[in-house]
Amino acid sequence: MANGVVLHGTPEGHYLGYLAGQFHVPRDLMLAVDEIGPIWNTNIHRSEIDDRIYWVLDKKKIQTNGQLAMKTDRELLDIKGIADGSLTQIKDYLKAKGLTTGTNPRKIPLNYDAK
Repeated sequence: MANGVVLHGTPEGHYLGYLAGQFHVPRDLMLAVDEIGPIWNTNIHRSEIDDRIYWVLDKKKIQTNGQLAMKTDRELLDIKGIADGSLTQIKDYLKAKGLTTGTNPRKIPLNYDAK
């Protein structure tokens, strides 16, 4: 995958691991997987986001940074209990992690700068 990365712990990540054993996988691609995987798969920290927002997201089964980052602004605003102010807080939370809303995990650049 030239312009993206597949994450550990996903079916694609396991498949990439299988392929790595079968074919040459560029070292920078594997490094990018190692850098973002822990951030992406980490649970959202209650201490770093408003309690109300945390519980609204939890109710919708949005529990990891990756699940949150994959949601677009529109998808988040469509969740009951998320308004413009909440969206701003969510975007700030993700920015501190080096992520943004609407992230497609298949298009994360190989030069991803993990925070």
